[in-house]
Amino acid sequence: MTKIFQNRVHSQPSRQEAEKKSSTPYVDNKPHHVTGIASDSDNTPLSNCKKIRAIHICLPLDDNLGDELAHAIISPLFQQYNIDLEIKKIDVMKLMIEAKYMDDEIDSINRSYDVVLIGAGGFMGYKLIDSIFYDANNWYKINIPVCFVGVGIIANAGGLNFYSTLDDTSSLGKALSIAKLVGVRDLNSWLLASRIIGQDSNRIMLTGCPTMQFVRVPTQNKKYSIAINIPFSHGVCQQFADMLRIIVVSLKENRNRVLWVCHSDIEEREAKSLIKQCDLAFDIVRPRTSVEAGIAYSSCRLALVVKAHAAIFCLANKVPFGFISYDIKCLQLMSMIVDDPYKYIIPIELTVEPDILQRVKNLLGHIENTQMNFSLAEQLLSKYFDTEINRYMKNFVDLLSSKKSNNKL
Repeated sequence: MTKIFQNRVHSQPSRQEAEKKSSTPYVDNKPHHVTGIASDSDNTPLSNCKKIRAIHICLPLDDNLGDELAHAIISPLFQQYNIDLEIKKIDVMKLMIEAKYMDDEIDSINRSYDVVLIGAGGFMGYKLIDSIFYDANNWYKINIPVCFVGVGIIANAGGLNFYSTLDDTSSLGKALSIAKLVGVRDLNSWLLASRIIGQDSNRIMLTGCPTMQFVRVPTQNKKYSIAINIPFSHGVCQQFADMLRIIVVSLKENRNRVLWVCHSDIEEREAKSLIKQCDLAFDIVRPRTSVEAGIAYSSCRLALVVKAHAAIFCLANKVPFGFISYDIKCLQLMSMIVDDPYKYIIPIELTVEPDILQRVKNLLGHIENTQMNFSLAEQLLSKYFDTEINRYMKNFVDLLSSKKSNNKL
């Protein structure tokens, strides 16, 4: 039978209960480490300003912890800098599915809002940014600040990507060219944005994913030898579900020391089913807030993950991790931590190889042998992200303060 983790889902509030308690469910009241201008922002010109009306172009709030937190952190993050946002959310996936665009809304956007926020997520990918305006030249008609928050490139399921061929004539290029601030989550995204924007690339900051600002927790007792986040139904994982299950079962030798961290209710049901079927003595947790996610991963010595946000939560808490990688964003993240990322990554398509279990064993062994340096690299990268997100927010304050002084707010 599955053991009960202290913070597992059975003791956590449902989504409906969370929403009753807070207008921003899944996120605790404030980040644990924001430094810099937040501490003295009472003296900023925005501290007594009216609410900033923001139209927020974002990914949908679905059964996915990473997306849930990416939505929920926006208002609390800006509140740390005494910026009170009044947000209108636009679900970009809904625009895509319904084949609708926002070209006819430009006058309303300019008239009704003070800023356009885009992100967090893969908005530097082809489909998402292309789904906002049918005519990409309409980006030039936006006369309020456009700010990207924690965005990055993603894999294209339909074929190979050549982000290196994008220029200022693309939809992304036109959006970036008029953006006042661009916060990106990885180096390749920074390079792409810098190349497109050109000489004015000081607008671009390598902030990492902003969810890191809320998921970091005090160091926990390392109750578990390993955390796993291995979904079977998430995107391309469905094609390799049988082999992913075999990998999970192979960790049975770590009985009583494995914590399965599920980022969705579907993942939790799948985990419970496999645990019962194979009599695995693994603990399960389904975090529903940023702190619960941080506690789960921080209680483990290392992790084997598939989802990028699982790795981000490990990074925030200095937990060494390896990837079963399903997207280029996984490689980009690992490349910022270690010199040879391929020693810490198994591409998901290689899970069908006959030696996959030996590959997994080697990967975990390599993480254990280098965990001190890995944790130090995570700490230093997190510190850099902290600096950059503070710089981003300071520039945001200056930007909106300037508009206020010009009587445009």
